[in-house]
Amino acid sequence: MDDMDKYLSRLPHHPYPRELSERICRAIRERRKRQCRIRRIISGVLALNGIWLIVPLVTEYIRRISLPASGAQWLLNLGKLVLADTQSWFILGVENLLTYHLDVPVAAKTTSVIGLAFLSVSALLALEQILPRQDL
Repeated sequence: MDDMDKYLSRLPHHPYPRELSERICRAIRERRKRQCRIRRIISGVLALNGIWLIVPLVTEYIRRISLPASGAQWLLNLGKLVLADTQSWFILGVENLLTYHLDVPVAAKTTSVIGLAFLSVSALLALEQILPRQDL
């Protein structure tokens, strides 16, 4: 006889109460609801903090936006971008990232990265709440 058989033989032989499985399922459901509420609260707090940290950077960029006098140049650049090959797309993307990196002050970069991290975690927590799951 192995250890499992010994342990099983020591268990009481009287029948379990009928409502035992119902109580277990109810306790699991209540604990899940409590966890969901906590995750929603954490998601909301992280989202608000993330937005609060990103707002200065966004307002700075909105303030710097300058519209062209004519839309023709903009359409011409858009056409070049659409007709460009993959290498041009990559070069344009790297140029934009470098421009963004050099244009933003260091303090704004740090807070915006933290804000984006908060928003990302908040979105993942919210997504976890939305996705279907197998409940008891």
